[in-house]
Amino acid sequence: MSNESDPRQDRVVSGALSRLEDDLDDLRDRLAQELDTYEGRISKASNGMPIWLKIDPAWIREWFQFEFDEMRLVLGPRVVAFGASRVETLFRTNFVGKSPDDSFAEELEEVGEFLQKLSERTRIGAEEAQEQLADILDEVLLDIEEKREKDEHALQQLVSSGDVERGEETQKEIADLWEEQRARAKEAKAAWETLERLVFEGLEHVGEGLEELEEFLDLMRGLVFGVKPKEKVVVPDESSRKTEKLPTEGTSEWERESAETWGPTDPDVGPTAPMDSVKEFDDEPVEEESESEPVEVEEEAVEEEVVEEEPVEEKLEEAPKEVSVRGVASRVVDEWAPISALEFLVVAGPFFVFSIVFGTMLQMGGTPVWFRPWVFPVGFGTVATWLVLGAIVRHWRMTWPPAILSLSEEAEETDYEIRASKLFIDGKEIKLEAKIEKWRSEQSFGWAVSSSGICVFCEGRNFKHWDNYDAPMTAIRPDAWEIPGGLEPKNLSEVSK
Repeated sequence: MSNESDPRQDRVVSGALSRLEDDLDDLRDRLAQELDTYEGRISKASNGMPIWLKIDPAWIREWFQFEFDEMRLVLGPRVVAFGASRVETLFRTNFVGKSPDDSFAEELEEVGEFLQKLSERTRIGAEEAQEQLADILDEVLLDIEEKREKDEHALQQLVSSGDVERGEETQKEIADLWEEQRARAKEAKAAWETLERLVFEGLEHVGEGLEELEEFLDLMRGLVFGVKPKEKVVVPDESSRKTEKLPTEGTSEWERESAETWGPTDPDVGPTAPMDSVKEFDDEPVEEESESEPVEVEEEAVEEEVVEEEPVEEKLEEAPKEVSVRGVASRVVDEWAPISALEFLVVAGPFFVFSIVFGTMLQMGGTPVWFRPWVFPVGFGTVATWLVLGAIVRHWRMTWPPAILSLSEEAEETDYEIRASKLFIDGKEIKLEAKIEKWRSEQSFGWAVSSSGICVFCEGRNFKHWDNYDAPMTAIRPDAWEIPGGLEPKNLSEVSK
């Protein structure tokens, strides 16, 4: 068998790796959003506990944490992000800029076992959190009942000693104690239901996220070993390597073992011969002629196939000359939030009401409006001043969320293409020669290009390569477009022709 690489297969593998990298980037962005949402709900639930419980919110948030691998993790998307970091490290150390070596199978198994242990530890942590929540709720309900019994007993003692008269007022106070106990128990149960729901959702987040990471491992396993997803990878050893070579050394024996109508005990029988015609092929001398004819036909067919495949190979060699990188760039910009119909009515309504009511009153009083030209300017100015001051002071938070006089973040997307050392984005063309710049923040680093009033940037992957590359430093503008990995200088060399 030939070990020469198939250009078409290489393109398929390259496309699969590119999609896998995009999926990892999408997972990272999705986890960032889910993490803020989920942990924000935990903070809101912990800070919104009934005041009479006198529970520290930080203590409640500790119920969602557990120890793993000498680290303290928070139940939910943060656990998935921790596992995704291992998967992304495995991908970038074996597929970005090089091919996997012999140690890839062992590393793959280690990451798979790591995800399984992480899943099991998360499940145990969630169960411990649920048990702790149930125990504390029982203690809270017991304390409420004990307080009610103590207050009721004290009231009964006052009645027995004569300090308080027995009557409807005493019965009402006892009923109020029972009602207070019921209300507090209901309030505590509602708060605990929210926490229990967050524990369940966090465990569900982890299960779905780790399952997606397992699919990424299956894809990498399939690209290297050709194993279908959900199949267990076999670490190559001496025995497995020998087994892999057997089909190429004795193909006929393997075919005989897999067939049901003939077997290895009939060495003179060909793979395509039926069982009932074995003796006929052994006795008749025509066998040599029947064998020679298909051989010639096969050779002619091979020659014709070679002639047909030659122009295809020439096209494949010419294709890389027109290689371009395409994708979708994104950015988040601040835009004025839309004004709702209610807010427009609140702002514009008083002007119309003022003009109609005040004008009608003047008309009925015998003083037409046109004899007093200062009335409407002064009236409108007073109403406008009152509304502006109210909007600034109250921030439109009286009965509806803020929208007017505020900015909102708006996500935008656009197609881009890198071809012949040029970047085409948002209807503009940027020449990339000698324009690559570097940027760095507290959390990340990367590359940027600024030209024609537009800024484009991407995150770097190799800090050593980024640090050694000779390029000026720059700052990222708020309206810059983000391109996932498209501005790496080593990537641009592939599309510079």
